[in-house]
Amino acid sequence: MPFQKCSLDVFVEGLLGPALAAGELPRLTDQMLLVDPSLTRWNPYLTATCRHLVKHRLHHTLYEFQIFMKVST
Repeated sequence: MPFQKCSLDVFVEGLLGPALAAGELPRLTDQMLLVDPSLTRWNPYLTATCRHLVKHRLHHTLYEFQIFMKVST
C-alpha cells in the first residue's frame, strides 16, 4: 500500500482526534506501524500528535505516545 500524505490538520482532526475520543489510539498506532515500521514517514505526524497532546494537556497519553515512538524522556 503506497503511503498517502495528508495535511497535518487533516491527520489531527480526522484521525487522531476521533481515535483519542474513542480510546482507539493503540489501534491507530498499530496501523501506523503496519504502513511504516520504522515510523520515518510518520515523523511530521508524530510531531503534530505530540503538539496536540501537549496543547490539550493529555500528558499521560503523551507519555504513552512517546514510549510508542521510543523517545527517551
